[in-house]
Amino acid sequence: DRIMLYYIAIVVVVVCFIYIFSQWAQSGKGIVTVLVLGDMGHSPRMQNHVSCLSSIGLKVEFIGYLESSLPPHIDSSPLVKVTPMTPLPKLVNKLPRTIRYLVKFAIQAFQLTFVLLCRVPKTRCLLLQSP
Repeated sequence: DRIMLYYIAIVVVVVCFIYIFSQWAQSGKGIVTVLVLGDMGHSPRMQNHVSCLSSIGLKVEFIGYLESSLPPHIDSSPLVKVTPMTPLPKLVNKLPRTIRYLVKFAIQAFQLTFVLLCRVPKTRCLLLQSP
């Protein structure tokens, strides 16, 4: 009797999960996030992806470090939203190599978590380029 209740509870949880996931997937229809772990202005491949995606009518969230200017066709597109990430402090470069990488990892992990969960709407697809 008790085992049957566990099975019913598991089925209910799975059905709820499937329903919530399907609603989430439908709400993000047509939005693509393009994430560059470097300077967006010096990433022609990802700029090309953004241009192509927006040219077919998809909304694009372009995320990365904005250390140089973007081309006008990306910067002025109504379908492209540029979300710059805060550059790492210069002090990080003065740390010993091992500590520098650990600090850089921690800062970028926090930034990406915050940006992807709090500042960007639910997306259908994520394109990522790391240096």
